[in-house]
Amino acid sequence: MEIYKNAKKYNITIPLYKNDSFEDIKTVTIKRSTYIKNLARQYGVKLSRLKHLNMDLKRNATPSGSYNLILPTSSKFTKFKKSSRKVNRQIAKVKTKFFNYKIKKGDNLSRIAKRNRTTISSIIQLNNLRKKTVYIGQRLKIPKKRSKTYTVKPGDFLLKIAQKHNLTISKLKRINSITSSKIFPGQKLIVSNQ
Repeated sequence: MEIYKNAKKYNITIPLYKNDSFEDIKTVTIKRSTYIKNLARQYGVKLSRLKHLNMDLKRNATPSGSYNLILPTSSKFTKFKKSSRKVNRQIAKVKTKFFNYKIKKGDNLSRIAKRNRTTISSIIQLNNLRKKTVYIGQRLKIPKKRSKTYTVKPGDFLLKIAQKHNLTISKLKRINSITSSKIFPGQKLIVSNQ
């Protein structure tokens, strides 16, 4: 690049071609490791074009530290739209409800997920796990099941509610942590775990 730009200084004649790729480029210093796809979006350049101009990048990001990124001269720096930032903040605010679980002998992610009606990927994501292997004594966050509730109406009794929701009375009592069969209007009962 230096020699090309200062050919006369070095007493070199460089032939010009119809589509000279060095004529319409500029460099920008990137101070920290950044994904190439983000740079392409930020400078309004096609990802394939950016990769072609920066063939020395072997990964999908610039190296850590300073890097001179080659760009077409027509490219312009644009900040990401505020609306996308707002959406990202809203997504970050949505938190998964969970409970802590201590791994016991014979446990694995498949069994834990099945027992708690969740997925292995949900457990991995919630705990930032790199592998599916777990060990005895390890503590994991398990996503809580979403529960469907029923509000007791006048004239309701446990058997009627249990039958209506395809449950046994003992299961209805167990999932609601109640021992008595007495219920009252307005009381909320868990009738299923999804």
